Amino acid sequence: AKQEKLWSSQLGRLIHKIARRDLVGPGKLLNLFEQVAERFNDKGEPLVWNSPVTNFPVVQNYRKATTKRTWVRYDGQKINISLEDWNDDQLDPSGQRQGTSPNVVHSVDAVHLVMTVDACPFSVAVVHDSFGCTPGSMSYLFRAVRETFVQLYEQNPLDSILVQLGCEDLVPEKGNLEVTQILESDYAFC
Repeated sequence: AKQEKLWSSQLGRLIHKIARRDLVGPGKLLNLFEQVAERFNDKGEPLVWNSPVTNFPVVQNYRKATTKRTWVRYDGQKINISLEDWNDDQLDPSGQRQGTSPNVVHSVDAVHLVMTVDACPFSVAVVHDSFGCTPGSMSYLFRAVRETFVQLYEQNPLDSILVQLGCEDLVPEKGNLEVTQILESDYAFC
């Protein structure tokens, strides 16, 4: 098991390096989010923002933890468990750096989910950023997912979050993607 963990860690680092090198646009955004985290790490502060549209508060506050391993007896068996001792006084700079990108994306995905469910006059099943409904409502949901996506991204949610974090100087230059084209997409979401 130890060897497999070593190999998977090495493979993960290699994939990360190649993806960052070859996927230029996403690599730039990852660098942007890491810069945001570094600014807050330097101040020793967590990142706090409100999601666009819903105004839902988001707090990214990774703290350092010390792992302690111990043995316990349960039902006649000896079990090795790990205990986390969190240090509330010290930010985890690595966690802050690694968490910023996915946490911003998840917070905006959650806004899209809320907007879509709110736009539907029927029950919608959701799992993370996937949507489902009964077959009779599918064509309505198909359209609602795309329309709410356009409504959300026409408001530039990334810009809003960066401004709230005091990082307006990091707002990236806009490309030429026309977000309304998603309205004609057959395969935008599952």
